[in-house]
Amino acid sequence: MVILPSNEIDHSQKYSEQKVSSQASVSEVSSTPLLSPSPTLSNDDTINILLLGETGVRKSTFINAFANYIIFNSFEQTESSEPIVIIPVSFIMTIGDNFEECIVKFGEVDNFNNENFNTIGQSVTQHCKSYVFALNNGNERKVRIIDTPGFGDTRGLDQDDRNMEHTLQYINNLTHLNAICFLLKP
Repeated sequence: MVILPSNEIDHSQKYSEQKVSSQASVSEVSSTPLLSPSPTLSNDDTINILLLGETGVRKSTFINAFANYIIFNSFEQTESSEPIVIIPVSFIMTIGDNFEECIVKFGEVDNFNNENFNTIGQSVTQHCKSYVFALNNGNERKVRIIDTPGFGDTRGLDQDDRNMEHTLQYINNLTHLNAICFLLKP
């Protein structure tokens, strides 16, 4: 994890300062590329959940939190381990008595990443992407959470329309959809 005062951040740079490692196994989690839901999973074995919400509502952070809930067995185990960061994320947090704003970053951004941190107000997630989690509860059930670009992108309504069309094309490749979760800002 990296915490930097917000006035020291060059917003034109990609966030790639910290490589996060973990003692916990992430072999239970896999991601699938664009427009290609995992073909090895049958209809009955996978619960498909689509995440929708405004740009910046923290859909990707929700997926990282879900991965940590699935992988760690207890709060103590979570505290003594590095967090699992599947999707690079950053957010602003106020600290101290002066309420200084700092940017907190988790994960590493590379050229192959689906996240774009270059422009504030634009959706960070650029394309739909699936994250498949094994439930390890004695059966073959899996949960696929689909991360989507956010609504209200500062590039305008045309970008929102493109993002929605992409999302519809993406889920059209699934055999079924069990749930749609709308994440809202408090």
